[in-house]
Amino acid sequence: MTKTMTKWSRWCFVPLLALSLTTAGCVSSNTGAGALEQPPRSTNTSNEAAKERLKAPDFKLMSLYGKEESLSAYQGKPVVVNFWASWCAPCRNEMPDLNEFAKEYEGKVVVLGVNLTFNDKEKDVRNLVQKLDIKFPILLDNDPNNSAAEAYRIQPIPATFFIDKNGNIADVLIGAARSKNDFIKRVEPLLE
Repeated sequence: MTKTMTKWSRWCFVPLLALSLTTAGCVSSNTGAGALEQPPRSTNTSNEAAKERLKAPDFKLMSLYGKEESLSAYQGKPVVVNFWASWCAPCRNEMPDLNEFAKEYEGKVVVLGVNLTFNDKEKDVRNLVQKLDIKFPILLDNDPNNSAAEAYRIQPIPATFFIDKNGNIADVLIGAARSKNDFIKRVEPLLE
């Protein structure tokens, strides 16, 4: 196995593991870049279903406006974590839908945008956030190792993780959402 294949395997392991642990359906290539056709549904309504889910790695990152944020601070609420970069066209294309979703579900769901700042320029991030009038927190994963992205084994981007109230990964959307409804259909089961 080549070094490239080893690195690729390592980067893809967690999202693929998360997909295999959370999906009861199939992954459709028609939805783009491995996005899930349907949100996961468990036939088991007991706590055993929650135990099967993968714990979302915690992170502490500074926001675009200098406030430290951590995933664990939102324990008890559903959280949507979107990994993106300003130079990524699919990321930019889905951002207005994610912003609309965040406005519509404000108070019910926490939305966090994690920018891969080490591979991005902070001024470009700030300009895009202002241009699109993004209202949810944008966190900067700006250390040389992209620690949050590394913990989630992010590649490709955008990648969106839907985390339940217990801090477990309930669903994953790899690639750009087609519409705001892609976010809604994945978060609704987390509100039950």
